[in-house]
Amino acid sequence: MSLEENVSNPIVARHYAYLFVLALATFAIGIISGNLNETSILKAIFDILDRIIFIVYTFFIYKLSSLNRSYRICFYLRLVVFFSSFLSLLIPSNTLESIVTGAIVITFLLLAIDIACAYFEFKGHHLAALEKDENLAHKWKLLWYFYVLSFVVMIVGISILVATLFGGGDLYNFVNLFGIITLISTITLLVVSIFEIIYLYKMSKLYA
Repeated sequence: MSLEENVSNPIVARHYAYLFVLALATFAIGIISGNLNETSILKAIFDILDRIIFIVYTFFIYKLSSLNRSYRICFYLRLVVFFSSFLSLLIPSNTLESIVTGAIVITFLLLAIDIACAYFEFKGHHLAALEKDENLAHKWKLLWYFYVLSFVVMIVGISILVATLFGGGDLYNFVNLFGIITLISTITLLVVSIFEIIYLYKMSKLYA
C-alpha cells in the first residue's frame, strides 16, 4: 500500500511539523537545563517539561506508524525508554560499589534501548523520505551512522570508567581521558540533534 493510500499528505506534513517543533523544544531545554544547578526548582521544571515533550513526541511517532512498520516499533521502544527511566529507583544504595555497579548496568541497558529506538525512528524517516526524496532519505541514513558513532565513543568512555574503578588504574589520567571522550561524544550528539531538527523540517515541507 502506498503512502498516499495510508495517510493524506497534509496530515503527514502536519505530524512532521509537530515533531520538528518538539525536537527543537527538546534541544533548547537540554541546552538550558544542562547549565542549571541539579537541585534548583527550575531544573526540576525543565525535567518535567522534557518528559512531557517526550510523551507528546512519542504520540506523533505513533500517528506516523501507518506509514511503515519502523515507526510502530519505535513507538513501542519509546514507551520502554520512558518507563526504563525509573529504573534508577531500583539501584541498591547499601554500598558505594553497589551504587556504581547498578548505575553502570542501568546506563548500558538504557543506552541499548536508546540506540534501538533511534535506529527504528531514523529508519522510519528514511523509508518515508524515500518515497519523495532519495537524497533526504540518504541523509537520514548517514545521520544514523553519526548517532551510533557518538554512542560508541560514550561506551568506550564508560568501559574505561569501569576498568579504572575496579582495576585500580590511575584515576587522574582517567579523568583527563574521560573528559576528552565525553566532549567528543557530546559534540557529535549535538551536531546530530541539529541536523535531525533540520531534516524533520524538510520532511514537513516534503509532504506539504
